[in-house]
Amino acid sequence: MEFPPNFLFGVANADHQVEAHDPEREDVWDLWERSQNLTPRKRAVDFWNRYPEDIDHAAEMGCKLFRFSIAWARVQPSADEWDEDAIQHYRELAEYIRDKGMKVMITLVHFTWPVWVEREGGLIGPDFPDRFADYAEKMAHHFGDIADYWVTFNEPTQLVYGFIKPWWQNNYYMPPGLPEGTGANGEAEAIGKLVYGLFSAHARARVRIKGLDPKAKVGVNPLVTGFPPGCKRFSTINCTPSGCSKQPTASAWPNLSSRGKARSTS
Repeated sequence: MEFPPNFLFGVANADHQVEAHDPEREDVWDLWERSQNLTPRKRAVDFWNRYPEDIDHAAEMGCKLFRFSIAWARVQPSADEWDEDAIQHYRELAEYIRDKGMKVMITLVHFTWPVWVEREGGLIGPDFPDRFADYAEKMAHHFGDIADYWVTFNEPTQLVYGFIKPWWQNNYYMPPGLPEGTGANGEAEAIGKLVYGLFSAHARARVRIKGLDPKAKVGVNPLVTGFPPGCKRFSTINCTPSGCSKQPTASAWPNLSSRGKARSTS
């Protein structure tokens, strides 16, 4: 298979999955792991301290892009506090990637957010879009000159599983989960707030980032699950009006205008 000359082979990681646990800077997944009796991350792969090794390996493999996520809980440990040392750490990480000849892609939320954000209502709280936009703008001030690409939310389509669960599943797949006894109507209401909050937060963050750098590339990476050909044919024949053969694509997550309103991709 041939790839176009400008195709970027790269690697990616997620802060909670690779950075060592910091008891002073916990995120919602740290609490979730304890409440669900899951294996805690502990030191993970200690990317916080050993990131040069992983970046070196990526460069040696010929990667042209390195994607990492900033731990919001580390850089903003409370609503009115920014940790400049943590921000500087990520700055040095980004510079190391650039020095190794790779482009820099920064993710702002990779399934985790600070505990204090969750206590304010989390992703479905009324203040979340503005909280997230403030965070995005702060990061853009520090990384706007070195970030080649911005991802506001990693796989936002997955975040619904913190608010809804199939009838055969006892527990929610991911945080935060809803109170015991929440029925289908309560889950549907929460999902409605989540979708509105995510679109609003992304739109406002995009406006803030591009306000500092109009040429900034800001988007999301929705999870789009493919089906085997047989399943596709079955769903086309049985599950769509008039047997429409057009399959959904990543464009199902609409682009967002500079005013923060959704607009069609067609």
